[in-house]
Amino acid sequence: MERLDDTLPVEVAPGIWWVGFADHESGFSNNPYLLVDGDDAILFAPGPGHAVFRDLILDKLQQIVPLERIRHLVVHHQDPDLCAMIPFIEGALHPEVTVLAPPHAALFVPYYGIRSPILPVGDGDVLELTSGRRIRFIHLPYVHFVGNMVSYDGTSRTLFSSDLFGGFARDWELWAGAGNLDSARSFLEYYVDTTDALRLAHSRLRTLAIDRILPQHGSLIGHDVEKYVALLAEADAGVVLRSMSRAATDEELDRLLDKGRAWLEEWSGAPLRATSFDELLVAAAEVGVSAVPLLIEQVGKAACSMGVSSPFESGRVHKAGNLLPSSSRRTVLSMQRRALARRFGQQAGALTTEETTATGLLSVQLDLAVVFIDIRGFTAWSECHAPDEVIAQLNRQLELTARIIRAGGGRINKLLGDGIFAYFPARELDRCVDTLLEIPLAIGREKMLPMGVGCDVGRIVMGDVGEESRLDFTLLGATVNRASRLCDTAGPGQACLSRRAFDLLRPSHRDEILSRWRAEHASAQAKKNDPEIPAIRLEATDRKEG
Repeated sequence: MERLDDTLPVEVAPGIWWVGFADHESGFSNNPYLLVDGDDAILFAPGPGHAVFRDLILDKLQQIVPLERIRHLVVHHQDPDLCAMIPFIEGALHPEVTVLAPPHAALFVPYYGIRSPILPVGDGDVLELTSGRRIRFIHLPYVHFVGNMVSYDGTSRTLFSSDLFGGFARDWELWAGAGNLDSARSFLEYYVDTTDALRLAHSRLRTLAIDRILPQHGSLIGHDVEKYVALLAEADAGVVLRSMSRAATDEELDRLLDKGRAWLEEWSGAPLRATSFDELLVAAAEVGVSAVPLLIEQVGKAACSMGVSSPFESGRVHKAGNLLPSSSRRTVLSMQRRALARRFGQQAGALTTEETTATGLLSVQLDLAVVFIDIRGFTAWSECHAPDEVIAQLNRQLELTARIIRAGGGRINKLLGDGIFAYFPARELDRCVDTLLEIPLAIGREKMLPMGVGCDVGRIVMGDVGEESRLDFTLLGATVNRASRLCDTAGPGQACLSRRAFDLLRPSHRDEILSRWRAEHASAQAKKNDPEIPAIRLEATDRKEG
């Protein structure tokens, strides 16, 4: 099966884009959606919080609209796989971005560190866009959380269904195939605890005119919609509750072991020799973090059909030395390989993402423009002001700077106290420099503390660095060191570019910069005994500032 190139957004209905990703190794897909209507843009279920996911989804969003046009974030419940990204991206969105959530979920959402206003929306509430288009919010409690809702767009007849009709599949495809209906039924019966909740959902959705269902996980549903809605009247929820009835006999345990082994062999694509449930768990843990709960789910369903309790649900003793966990790091590394493979492929153009991922890539070398930006005189200024003033000033300044960087196509690697460490693709060097020169001008217009900027271009290493308990997704190399020292060389309101970076600009662009900026030769040193770094220091002329 040819896999979808998920480096690109996919328009799934007029003005509605899928901007998600799939981790085929774990059988998990995450489906944020962007709805664009004139000047309005709504992001549904933004996604999880790792920097890999953030960059992946931001890349797609920027291919559709400027980030600052996204004014509404809709979260259908409080789970981290749709809320945890918000604090990492909210500063790049519309200055008045608002999070919309059902009231019971709105209680928990702030604890992700979200600073944007949160609007609890009631059952039947409507978000009216500038054009008059309306998004209706429908509460479906206990499917699968008390504070759960779905969103309905009557204009496109689209249901954003939260976890409803979701599923897991290693052979995931964007649009649902023939076997997806059974997967959706299985998800409902296992993850919803009461049939009453499903019947209420059926009564509320069956009257809607729905052309497509866009779930948060699994494949998108573009046909047989009525069959999926009918599942809500047919599915028998509460599998886990029913699986905790009586203990299985030895004969029944053997049958359950056979069923679990057969499922895991199909999932992993490899034969297994597991002769006990513990050995089966070990094998599942080696396959990946999602294989363990899915194995437990499959055996639990089989146990329920036999009228016995699952051997995985109770009675095991866990202690140091005999724990059988699966490392969640495997999932993050899987997505990291895909993210790095995308970047590698964009630079080299030789291998597909899948081919590059197959090499087990965990770090990559790239040519990037690396940028450091620092507030000048902030330490002295902060000593003369109250703590709340210091933090407010710092946040205002960093938010403005970050917004300019992202609007110019840059990525922020991290905040460094009163500074920012960012990067741009080397092929976008001209755009990078224009963006950097805009920063001191914007800071001056807002009468903020002056900033200094340093930039170099060259080869870097990108990857997770650190030790098991503290990993940091970052950039390394001489280019990074040089950019940092060039930032130190820049004075208040100045930008200091390495001579190499300046010479790589288009000649006409260099001439334009020199006509508007005062330039002088400068130098910096990465380390004490290193050769000097030739540089050009730029400062706005009076004419430019005016």
